[in-house]
Amino acid sequence: MKASGIRVRKRKPNGMMKNVFVSCCHFLGLLLLGCSFWPSATAQPHQAPRNFLYKEYQSKKATPDLFKVAAWRQAKKESIVEKIAQLPDSVKQILTQRADQMLEKEWPMLTLSTYLVYTRTGNRTQYESQYFGRRNKLTLLVIGELVSRQGKYLPEIADGLWMMLEETSWAVPSTLHMLQQAGEGLPDHNEPVIDLFAGETATLIAWTKLFLEKELAQVSPLLVSRMQDELQHRIITPYIERDDFWWMGFQGRRPNNWNVFCNKNTLITTLLVEDDPVRQEKVLDKSMRSIDLFINHYPADGGCDEGPGYWSMAGGGLGDYVEILTSLTNHQLDFSDNELIHNIGSYIYKMHIADRRFVNFADATPFISPDPSKVYHFGALFDDELLKQFASYCYQISDIWRKGFTGRETMNSFMANVEVETSLRAIARKAPLLAESWLLDLQVLSLRSEAGNPKSFFLGAKGGHNGESHNHNDVGNFVLYLDEQPFLIDLGPATYRKETFSSERWKIWNFQSEWHNCPTINGVQQKNGRKFAAKGTSYRTQKKQQILSMDLADCYPPEAEVQRWQRELIFDPGKETLTLRENFQLKEWKVPFQVNFLTAQRPELLPNGDVRLKAASTNQSILFRFDPKLFELVIEEKVLDDNLLARNWGQAVYRLALKSKSRALGGKHEFVFRVAET
Repeated sequence: MKASGIRVRKRKPNGMMKNVFVSCCHFLGLLLLGCSFWPSATAQPHQAPRNFLYKEYQSKKATPDLFKVAAWRQAKKESIVEKIAQLPDSVKQILTQRADQMLEKEWPMLTLSTYLVYTRTGNRTQYESQYFGRRNKLTLLVIGELVSRQGKYLPEIADGLWMMLEETSWAVPSTLHMLQQAGEGLPDHNEPVIDLFAGETATLIAWTKLFLEKELAQVSPLLVSRMQDELQHRIITPYIERDDFWWMGFQGRRPNNWNVFCNKNTLITTLLVEDDPVRQEKVLDKSMRSIDLFINHYPADGGCDEGPGYWSMAGGGLGDYVEILTSLTNHQLDFSDNELIHNIGSYIYKMHIADRRFVNFADATPFISPDPSKVYHFGALFDDELLKQFASYCYQISDIWRKGFTGRETMNSFMANVEVETSLRAIARKAPLLAESWLLDLQVLSLRSEAGNPKSFFLGAKGGHNGESHNHNDVGNFVLYLDEQPFLIDLGPATYRKETFSSERWKIWNFQSEWHNCPTINGVQQKNGRKFAAKGTSYRTQKKQQILSMDLADCYPPEAEVQRWQRELIFDPGKETLTLRENFQLKEWKVPFQVNFLTAQRPELLPNGDVRLKAASTNQSILFRFDPKLFELVIEEKVLDDNLLARNWGQAVYRLALKSKSRALGGKHEFVFRVAET
C-alpha cells in the first residue's frame, strides 16, 4: 500500500478502551442502548407548545366514562390469551424451550459490594449483568408458563418475583445518581425513584400479576399482595406525588427517550394493577402533559436526533403510548390526523439501508431490528400500508421469538407482538427502500441510486448541530453503502461506561470529529454544544444530481481560525458517484488541515493513484480519487479493542487521512467516490 506521497500508519488500541465493560443492553445482545442518556439542557428554537395529547384530552374530558380501564384490562387479557393460543406450534416450542433453559440456570445474586462497583470503578457490567440476568430469566419463565399453562414454571416464577420484591431499589447504579437526592452509591430505601429499569421491572411484575394472580395466590396470597404494594410504593405513588424527575420535563430540561419510556411503563403498570379511578386519572393526566413536552421539542419532519437505534424507545414508544390512549378510550381520543406523529412513525423506514442496516449517527448502532409491533401501531393508527408492510418486514428480519425482543422492555414487547402476530403474518413483507428522503429540520439525508433495490449505491448524510441527545461531534458526516455492505462508515458508540455520560465524554476517541468523515482544521476538531452547528444547509436536485450543501465553519471553536468551510455532497445516481467538494477560507494558517474518511474495508492503492475499497464478502468495490498535488494520503489502521465496535465492524477499521500540502488561507478541492465496474 505504500507509494509516493502516501504513508501507512498502524495505530495501537486506545488505552482508554481497555478493560471496558459491557452495558446491560450489550450483555443481552440488544442494540437500542436505551439504558443511558445524554440529555441536552440547551434551549431549542422557540415555537409555541403543541401539546397535542393534552389538548385532545381536554376537548374530550367531559365525555362520560372516557377512560374505560377495567374494560380495557379485561379485553387486553382475553385478547392476549387468545393470541397466544393462535401462535404457530413452532413458535410455542421455541418459547417453552427457552423457558426450560432458564430452569437450568441459578438465580443471579445482587450484592451490596457489586452495587457499589459502578461508583468505585465505573464498571457497569458486574451489577447489570446480574440484574438483567434475573429479569431475563423471570420473563422467559412467565412466557413459558403462559404458553404451556401446566404450572411447570410457577415455583421458579414465585422465587424470582420474591427476589425482585426484596430488592432495595429497581434502579441501577449507573442511573441512580441522576434521580436520588442522596446521589450515587447505594439506593435510599426511603426514596423510591423511577428510572428506565424501575419502570421496566414494574411492567414485568404487573403483567405477571394480571395473568398469573390466581396461580401465585396458591403459593401464598401474601406474595400477590406484596406485588401490589411494591408497585404502588415504588412506581405509582412517587409518579403521582413528584414532578422533579428530570425525564418528566417539568423542570425545564429537554426530555429524550427516557420521557416516553418511563411515562409509558408507569401508565401500563397503573392500567394493569390500579383500581382507584382517581389515581388512574392522575397518572393519565400527568403522563399526557409530560409526553407533550417530549413531542413539543420534536422537529416537524419527525426525525429522531438520537438516531434510529433509539427510535424504538423514543418515537416507537410514542406510537405504543398513543395506541394505548386510543384503545383505552375506544377511539374517542383520536390522533389519526396528526401529521407530526405520523412522521415520527415513518422516520424509521426512511433511515433504512437494507436488512438490519440503518443509517447510524450519534449513539445509534449500524444494526438494529425495529420492534415489529411498534411499527405496526403506527401503520394501524394512520392506515399506512407502507408502515404495515415494513412492520411485517421487521417481523421477518428480527426473528423475535428465537432471538428475543427488541428494546429494553421485554415483557411489553412480547405482549404487543403476540397481539399483532397474526396481522404481521398476513401482510405482504416489504421495505419501502426510498430513493430519496430529506429531513429538513433534522438535516438528515438518505439517497439510493435505485429505489427498491437494497444492493444499490446508498448515501446517508447529516448536518445539524453538536448538541443533540446522545451527540457525537459529527456535523457534515456521511456514510456510503453498496450491495448492502459498508464502505464509508460512522462507528457509532463503543461499550458504555461511566465516562460516556460525564464531562469526560468528549475525550473518548470515537465521539470525536476526527474519527468521523469530517475535516480537522488547523489541528482543531469540532466541539460539542448546540451552538456548534452547520449553517446555510440546503438540499436540491440539479441536472439529475442531488446536492447537499452546508458551511461547517461554526462547528469549530475560535482556535480553528476558520471563516468558511463550505461542504457539498453531490450524489449522481445514474453514474453511481459521490463527489465531495469543499471551498474554504481560513483566518490564519497554523498547521495543515486534514480531511478524514473512515472505512470498514481494507484500502488498496492502485497504480493510477486511486484507492480501492473492496468488500471481501461481495467483491464489490468503490474507488476513491483525490488530487496528489494537493494532498498527502495517510492510511491508518485502527484496531478495535472494544467488544461492541468489533462486533459491528470487525477487528479493525481504516482512516484515510488527506493532509493538505498547501499553506494557502483559501482554496477548493474535491474527492470522488465511484462504484467500480464489476
